[in-house]
Amino acid sequence: MRRSQLVVLAIFLLGTVSGCGDNTKPLSTIGDHVRADSQFSSLESALRDTDLLDTLDGPGPYTLFAFTNGEFEPSTLPSDQLTELVQYHIHEGAIPLEDLRRITAASTLEGTEIHVRNGLDGILLNDGSVVGTTPIVADNGVIHVIDRALSRTLFTETNRFESRPGISLEGFSRDGVLIEQEGFIHDLRVFVDIAQTDVSSLYLSLRHSDTGRQINLITNPRSSLSDINVTLADSAKFDIVTNAIRGDDPTEQAFPQTEYRAAEPLEYLLGEPVSGVWELTVFNFSNDPDAVPGVLRSWGLEVSTGPEMPAPALVLNPRRSVPKAFAHQFTEVAVAEARRVGGLEGELEFTANVGELVAEPVTLPEDEQVGALIFRVPEAAEVGEQVVTIAARSGDVSRIAYHDSSIVSPQADGIVLAAHVSLPELGAIDESGSDIWGWTDPQTGAEIALVGTSSNTAFVDISSPESPVVLGYLPTQTYSSTWRDIKVYNDHAFIVSEAEEHGLQVFDLTQLRTATENEVFAPTAHIDEFGSAHNIAINEDTGTAYVVGTDYEGCHGGMLVFDITTPTNPVSISCFSGGTTNGQAGGPSYPTDVYTHDVQCVTYNGPDVDYTGRELCFSADEQTIAVADFSDLANPAQIVRMTYDGVGYTHQGWLTEDHRYFIVNDEFDELTLGIKTRSYVWDLVNIDDPQLIGFIDNPSNAIGHNTYITDAIAYQANYSSGLRLVDVSDLESGVSPEIAFYDTNPNDDANCRAPDDCGDASFDGAWSSYPFFASGTIVVSDTLRGLFVLKQSSN
Repeated sequence: MRRSQLVVLAIFLLGTVSGCGDNTKPLSTIGDHVRADSQFSSLESALRDTDLLDTLDGPGPYTLFAFTNGEFEPSTLPSDQLTELVQYHIHEGAIPLEDLRRITAASTLEGTEIHVRNGLDGILLNDGSVVGTTPIVADNGVIHVIDRALSRTLFTETNRFESRPGISLEGFSRDGVLIEQEGFIHDLRVFVDIAQTDVSSLYLSLRHSDTGRQINLITNPRSSLSDINVTLADSAKFDIVTNAIRGDDPTEQAFPQTEYRAAEPLEYLLGEPVSGVWELTVFNFSNDPDAVPGVLRSWGLEVSTGPEMPAPALVLNPRRSVPKAFAHQFTEVAVAEARRVGGLEGELEFTANVGELVAEPVTLPEDEQVGALIFRVPEAAEVGEQVVTIAARSGDVSRIAYHDSSIVSPQADGIVLAAHVSLPELGAIDESGSDIWGWTDPQTGAEIALVGTSSNTAFVDISSPESPVVLGYLPTQTYSSTWRDIKVYNDHAFIVSEAEEHGLQVFDLTQLRTATENEVFAPTAHIDEFGSAHNIAINEDTGTAYVVGTDYEGCHGGMLVFDITTPTNPVSISCFSGGTTNGQAGGPSYPTDVYTHDVQCVTYNGPDVDYTGRELCFSADEQTIAVADFSDLANPAQIVRMTYDGVGYTHQGWLTEDHRYFIVNDEFDELTLGIKTRSYVWDLVNIDDPQLIGFIDNPSNAIGHNTYITDAIAYQANYSSGLRLVDVSDLESGVSPEIAFYDTNPNDDANCRAPDDCGDASFDGAWSSYPFFASGTIVVSDTLRGLFVLKQSSN
């Protein structure tokens, strides 16, 4: 326990006078500047009495927050409290003014943190000490002049609370720490020690059980290395989100540094009552059945508290979604989040700019904290590096955050942008984009894009491609989810999601004929025979729907079969999750508990006459590809199951129009093999014995996701490299050239190592496309940017 009786000081800035003293000796160290400047005489005395003046003559570097002369005299404090006070004004490391504007906390020699709040009225420290605009630069660091000494609430104390549960981490695991101490949080650090071979599947959050306040600490780190043994602190120099180490040795640590900034600022919890149960939740969502669960060895909190709340303040989340690139003709969105702490109340106003581009201001009521700042990026916007400035104000309190970005022209060849509709304009302010499909009204000829987001399905009339109209939204049945999938049959949309208890939504699309703009719809029908599902496929020839990747008990995530010939009354028929084929022995090669990730089901009309007219399903099943016969829907039968070298995660596939070839995407091979985007071409001339005959290799470092084929062109949504068009008219020869592309995700354009070596194998960007409109208009859904309406150019 540490008690610091730090009195509140009101010493006003008198100005920086660097030349008051003996000028015969060059001023080099922080200590030299303090001795030479008469406005620091009280500070000099305090530094000398605590033996810290010599420290500031050392190599450093250091940052000194220097208070000027006033009512404070060092002799008024006992020596131990004076030492703590002076140490609290020294940071080990140099923080230039530009960096001070960007950080939210700084560590001190005393051990606790200084809160740094850059606002519209300047930089404030803790409860309002003002930082001068002209720092003093020394050879061993920098001096920031402040208008009064830094103080914390009287009798502030710091305590450490620890738990050593040793619990196995399978699914959701929780452990609590009871704190009986009274008071309010002024500083917080969280430490955690987890032993796990692959940390990429971990998600950690901290919650106060009494108030319900919760923050995210660690969110699925982008590293497959081992162990998390770190302290999370706002003053840390490394970021838990972006600074994970990737490597080939799974025994190496994903986070080798001692301290990291958490996924959300710990500052969010300032002013919260400390007493009660603090609960750590660890969600391990590993899909590897052979993975050994990790162990939560220990965790805890180090909390500085006081009897009074800290000063009212705004906290901006620096890790909210700000585009790394603002692209010409895009409607770009910066999502800002600010929380009011220390008892702050009132409306919240967000403003933002990117260079000369200014976003539409957003004002939120007192109970809201997330806003979408929309930028219309004109073609004339100057290309180059930019700084995104986001400001929040509530009453007299403000906060500013800076983000590095750039303005770019989207990379494209043979495709032009007709229009772009951002996620907030699709009714998804703080959400992500997912699947997309299309519907053409048989009466009016209107072409409608059905755009999935994590919170809804949006219906957009793109009949005039340059002027799309958002007709309305169908909200998610239960919760938000990254995964939402849509297909259409007989003028009805069929929608599934991985959200818990979502089931099957059926929506009568003819309602859109009378819709105006931004209407909120209800489902026409809802089926709750299952809860979550990953995807849905429909054979429109037979009116049969196949719901895959479900949580339906006994189906192992396989295919649930529904008769939807009466669209508003789907009737379940059977479940299929693999099985032994005729003439084959059972065993691992032919499992009966297969999870199906995606499937295409057709009335077969291809070269293998043995199956002509049969209802066949071609599925991507994580580690395998399969063909099954559903001619008898109640008794489907496995035909063949195959795999390939280097399989990562078999994601999705689509047949060529003559049913001769099946082109398959693998979602992990680019990551595990270090290759550029690859699709696998299977020859189905003999369905009983498919042959892998080659690959389609795209020129970008991106993950392949969804492919659809029409008019001998494969339309491939390849995440970070956008939409790629490939000529598949001559697959037998092994030639499949890329003929056009449009990059919906310019965030990674700066990652080019060479003109033909660009992109990033990430899961951001183009999710899917719908290329089947008679007009030739192509619509693409993007995880970060919503809906793109595209046209092939004449050249």
